[in-house]
Amino acid sequence: MTKRKSVESRSEIEKRVEGSERGLDEQLDVLSTKRDEVEVVRDAIEGLDFEGTAEGSENLREGMNDVEDASIEVFDEEGEKLDQIEAEGEEVEEELTETMEGDESDRGRLEGVESRLETNVTLNKIEAAIQTVVDDIEFLANQIAPLIEKIEDTGRTQDDLGNRVHKGRRGARHE
Repeated sequence: MTKRKSVESRSEIEKRVEGSERGLDEQLDVLSTKRDEVEVVRDAIEGLDFEGTAEGSENLREGMNDVEDASIEVFDEEGEKLDQIEAEGEEVEEELTETMEGDESDRGRLEGVESRLETNVTLNKIEAAIQTVVDDIEFLANQIAPLIEKIEDTGRTQDDLGNRVHKGRRGARHE
Protein backbone atom coordinates (compact mmCIF):
# COMPACT_ATOMS: atom_id res chain seq x y z
CA MET A 1 0.00 0.00 0.00
CA THR A 2 1.49 3.32 -1.05
CA LYS A 3 1.12 6.33 1.17
CA ARG A 4 0.99 10.01 0.24
CA LYS A 5 3.20 12.59 1.88
CA SER A 6 0.46 13.80 4.24
CA VAL A 7 -3.28 13.57 4.42
CA GLU A 8 -5.40 16.45 5.66
CA SER A 9 -8.69 16.10 7.44
CA ARG A 10 -11.81 17.61 5.94
CA SER A 11 -11.91 20.22 8.70
CA GLU A 12 -8.29 21.19 7.95
CA ILE A 13 -9.16 21.53 4.28
CA GLU A 14 -12.23 23.62 5.08
CA LYS A 15 -10.12 25.89 7.27
CA ARG A 16 -7.52 26.32 4.51
CA VAL A 17 -10.17 27.14 1.91
CA GLU A 18 -12.02 29.50 4.25
CA GLY A 19 -8.72 31.16 5.13
CA SER A 20 -7.89 31.66 1.47
CA GLU A 21 -11.32 33.08 0.72
CA ARG A 22 -11.21 35.34 3.78
CA GLY A 23 -7.74 36.58 2.85
CA LEU A 24 -8.93 37.40 -0.66
CA ASP A 25 -11.97 39.27 0.65
CA GLU A 26 -9.97 41.22 3.22
CA GLN A 27 -7.22 42.24 0.82
CA LEU A 28 -9.76 43.18 -1.85
CA ASP A 29 -11.43 45.45 0.73
CA VAL A 30 -8.06 47.05 1.43
CA LEU A 31 -7.47 47.53 -2.29
CA SER A 32 -10.92 49.06 -2.70
CA THR A 33 -10.16 51.50 0.10
CA LYS A 34 -6.89 52.48 -1.57
CA ARG A 35 -8.75 53.02 -4.86
CA ASP A 36 -11.15 55.30 -2.98
CA GLU A 37 -8.19 57.24 -1.61
CA VAL A 38 -6.84 57.73 -5.12
CA GLU A 39 -10.24 59.07 -6.19
CA VAL A 40 -10.40 61.40 -3.17
CA VAL A 41 -7.01 62.81 -4.13
CA ARG A 42 -8.10 63.22 -7.76
CA ASP A 43 -11.31 64.95 -6.71
CA ALA A 44 -9.26 67.28 -4.51
CA ILE A 45 -6.99 68.11 -7.43
CA GLU A 46 -10.01 68.82 -9.63
CA GLY A 47 -11.43 71.12 -6.96
CA LEU A 48 -8.34 73.28 -6.56
CA ASP A 49 -8.17 76.64 -8.30
CA PHE A 50 -4.37 77.06 -8.36
CA GLU A 51 -4.85 80.83 -8.23
CA GLY A 52 -2.13 81.71 -5.77
CA THR A 53 1.24 83.08 -6.82
CA ALA A 54 2.93 81.48 -9.81
CA GLU A 55 5.44 79.77 -7.52
CA GLY A 56 2.81 78.73 -5.01
CA SER A 57 0.50 77.38 -7.71
CA GLU A 58 3.30 75.43 -9.36
CA ASN A 59 4.46 74.01 -6.03
CA LEU A 60 0.87 73.07 -5.20
CA ARG A 61 0.50 71.33 -8.59
CA GLU A 62 3.71 69.41 -8.07
CA GLY A 63 2.76 68.55 -4.50
CA MET A 64 -0.65 67.28 -5.52
CA ASN A 65 0.87 65.26 -8.35
CA ASP A 66 3.18 63.73 -5.73
CA VAL A 67 0.17 62.96 -3.53
CA GLU A 68 -1.59 61.30 -6.46
CA ASP A 69 1.54 59.33 -7.36
CA ALA A 70 1.94 58.22 -3.73
CA SER A 71 -1.69 57.09 -3.51
CA ILE A 72 -1.30 55.13 -6.75
CA GLU A 73 1.92 53.57 -5.45
CA VAL A 74 0.15 52.44 -2.26
CA PHE A 75 -2.69 51.02 -4.39
CA ASP A 76 -0.15 49.10 -6.50
CA GLU A 77 1.59 47.73 -3.39
CA GLU A 78 -1.74 46.50 -2.02
CA GLY A 79 -2.48 45.00 -5.45
CA GLU A 80 0.78 43.06 -5.25
CA LYS A 81 -0.26 41.73 -1.84
CA LEU A 82 -3.56 40.62 -3.35
CA ASP A 83 -1.67 38.93 -6.20
CA GLN A 84 0.29 36.96 -3.58
CA ILE A 85 -2.88 35.94 -1.75
CA GLU A 86 -4.42 34.87 -5.08
CA ALA A 87 -1.31 32.79 -5.83
CA GLU A 88 -1.58 31.13 -2.41
CA GLY A 89 -5.26 30.39 -3.09
CA GLU A 90 -4.34 28.88 -6.45
CA GLU A 91 -1.78 26.73 -4.69
CA VAL A 92 -4.45 25.46 -2.28
CA GLU A 93 -6.72 24.75 -5.25
CA GLU A 94 -3.95 22.83 -7.04
CA GLU A 95 -3.22 20.74 -3.95
CA LEU A 96 -6.89 19.92 -3.49
CA THR A 97 -7.20 19.04 -7.17
CA GLU A 98 -4.25 16.65 -6.83
CA THR A 99 -5.92 15.10 -3.79
CA MET A 100 -9.17 14.71 -5.72
CA GLU A 101 -7.31 13.16 -8.66
CA GLY A 102 -5.81 10.64 -6.22
CA ASP A 103 -9.30 9.82 -5.00
CA GLU A 104 -10.51 9.42 -8.58
CA SER A 105 -7.63 7.06 -9.27
CA ASP A 106 -8.51 5.03 -6.16
CA ARG A 107 -12.12 4.94 -7.28
CA GLY A 108 -11.11 3.53 -10.64
CA ARG A 109 -8.99 0.87 -9.00
CA LEU A 110 -11.79 -0.06 -6.62
CA GLU A 111 -14.28 -0.28 -9.46
CA GLY A 112 -11.84 -2.58 -11.26
CA VAL A 113 -11.67 -4.80 -8.20
CA GLU A 114 -15.46 -4.70 -7.85
CA SER A 115 -15.93 -5.99 -11.39
CA ARG A 116 -13.93 -9.11 -10.47
CA LEU A 117 -15.82 -9.91 -7.26
CA GLU A 118 -18.77 -12.25 -6.95
CA THR A 119 -19.50 -12.70 -3.25
CA ASN A 120 -22.32 -10.45 -2.01
CA VAL A 121 -20.66 -9.67 1.29
CA THR A 122 -17.43 -8.68 -0.45
CA LEU A 123 -19.32 -6.72 -3.10
CA ASN A 124 -21.22 -4.81 -0.41
CA LYS A 125 -17.97 -3.91 1.35
CA ILE A 126 -16.24 -2.76 -1.86
CA GLU A 127 -19.32 -0.71 -2.79
CA ALA A 128 -19.16 0.96 0.62
CA ALA A 129 -15.47 1.69 0.04
CA ILE A 130 -16.26 3.14 -3.38
CA GLN A 131 -18.98 5.31 -1.85
CA THR A 132 -16.49 6.59 0.72
CA VAL A 133 -14.18 7.68 -2.09
CA VAL A 134 -17.09 9.22 -4.02
CA ASP A 135 -18.08 11.18 -0.90
CA ASP A 136 -14.50 12.44 -0.60
CA ILE A 137 -14.44 13.47 -4.26
CA GLU A 138 -17.70 15.37 -3.81
CA PHE A 139 -16.39 17.07 -0.67
CA LEU A 140 -13.23 18.18 -2.48
CA ALA A 141 -15.17 19.36 -5.53
CA ASN A 142 -17.40 21.40 -3.23
CA GLN A 143 -14.30 23.02 -1.72
CA ILE A 144 -12.49 23.62 -5.01
CA ALA A 145 -15.30 25.14 -7.08
CA PRO A 146 -16.10 28.10 -4.80
CA LEU A 147 -12.40 28.77 -4.25
CA ILE A 148 -11.78 28.93 -8.00
CA GLU A 149 -14.78 31.22 -8.38
CA LYS A 150 -13.55 33.47 -5.56
CA ILE A 151 -10.07 33.72 -7.07
CA GLU A 152 -11.49 34.53 -10.52
CA ASP A 153 -13.97 37.10 -9.14
CA THR A 154 -11.23 38.71 -7.09
CA GLY A 155 -8.97 38.90 -10.14
CA ARG A 156 -11.71 40.54 -12.22
CA THR A 157 -12.50 43.04 -9.48
CA GLN A 158 -8.81 43.79 -9.01
CA ASP A 159 -8.47 44.42 -12.75
CA ASP A 160 -11.47 46.76 -12.68
CA LEU A 161 -10.06 48.68 -9.72
CA GLY A 162 -6.65 48.88 -11.37
CA ASN A 163 -8.15 50.15 -14.61
CA ARG A 164 -9.98 52.89 -12.73
CA VAL A 165 -6.85 53.90 -10.88
CA HIS A 166 -4.42 53.79 -13.79
CA LYS A 167 -6.69 55.13 -16.53
CA GLY A 168 -8.14 57.87 -14.39
CA ARG A 169 -4.92 59.74 -13.77
CA ARG A 170 -5.72 63.42 -13.84
CA GLY A 171 -2.78 65.16 -12.33
CA ALA A 172 -2.88 68.81 -11.38
CA ARG A 173 -3.97 70.73 -14.42
CA HIS A 174 -1.82 73.45 -15.93
CA GLU A 175 -3.55 76.59 -17.10
